[in-house]
Amino acid sequence: MSFDIAVFDPALAPADEDALRDWLTGEHLQAAATPRLLAWEDDLRRRVPGYELAPEELPEGALFAGYSASGAVIWVSCTFSAAQAVETHVRELAVHHGVGVWAVSSSNAPVWTPPREPRATEPRRGFRLTVENLDVVVDPSEALVCAAVEWLDPGYVPGFLVLEKRNGDYTQVFGSADGVTLERRRWRRRLGRRVFRHEVAATAAEESGPEVDVEGAGRARRIRENERLTPVFATEILLAFLRGAEPAASVHWHDITAELGG
Repeated sequence: MSFDIAVFDPALAPADEDALRDWLTGEHLQAAATPRLLAWEDDLRRRVPGYELAPEELPEGALFAGYSASGAVIWVSCTFSAAQAVETHVRELAVHHGVGVWAVSSSNAPVWTPPREPRATEPRRGFRLTVENLDVVVDPSEALVCAAVEWLDPGYVPGFLVLEKRNGDYTQVFGSADGVTLERRRWRRRLGRRVFRHEVAATAAEESGPEVDVEGAGRARRIRENERLTPVFATEILLAFLRGAEPAASVHWHDITAELGG
């Protein structure tokens, strides 16, 4: 068996997700791969060569894949031992080229379609992006960080992501399109020691009140109601961190450093 991923040009695909899934698994012989699909494939082949270039005895986890076109859809197939690395490259380059992705072999995996408005694809030096079930991406772009938030799903991985700076500062998000929780850790020196401050983002300053569950990848986390954010708000905070700026004044921070031994 192989791990299969479908990549498509959203300009040719139906907008409705159910219709899109049917379209992805149908025949598209009347259409041809578009220039941006071909550019995506060309870049991916530089990172993940085709099986025609693989050695006769394929090592475990070796990064090679099969490529096949069905009109307006390009299929990538690889071994399950290489699936995490290959899917990471597929998604990173899909964001860069503005093409959609469906990891068909992952049970109930949602289809990701890029936004209509282009986002900045230049690498941001000095950061690392970790998305659950994918490999770490060094120097991620703003577009990739935005897409990673969109990939968060209530029932399917990924359910969390971590954006980390070279000095150890990080911002992490857990949840899905239904709501997320965001935490940040910042390091500093105090009395000659390196110490951290760990905070949870909130929509209000109050640190008491009703609690709710936030779900991600089949798991739930109980938080205060005012600590549940929209994915859009969480994305704004992540981008501010990526740009070296403070997030909007409308975000409040609940200090939980003591709970974590800081």
